[in-house]
Amino acid sequence: MSPPWYVYTGPVIGFLAFAQGTFAQIDPAQAGIAFGIETTSKNPQALAFVRVFGSRNMSLGTAIMAMFYLGRYREMGVVVSCLEISTIFDMVVIASGADGKKGNILPHLVSLLIFGLVGGANMALMT
Repeated sequence: MSPPWYVYTGPVIGFLAFAQGTFAQIDPAQAGIAFGIETTSKNPQALAFVRVFGSRNMSLGTAIMAMFYLGRYREMGVVVSCLEISTIFDMVVIASGADGKKGNILPHLVSLLIFGLVGGANMALMT
């Protein structure tokens, strides 16, 4: 019996998280802007933060894709749901204006909803 269609959204999220993390390592200034943080060469702390969240996303993305590959869909759902926690703290950083400018949290709110739906649906699977 093949898994339900929504199981395949997990590795997509994992791949996107890994790709976004890789982008943060390659070009942290541009990745920071895409994330919602003003990054300039005059602000090394912002660039360091972008690299740290990029590393986190690469790790979580790898874990999600590995769980899918191993057929551990419920566990994959748990890891996807953990992305909600990091997304909430990311929104706090962006909304607080830690970089001197308050950023747009709307993309993070959408991500929060998606992570909750995908993670919850996969955790509800009986394996």
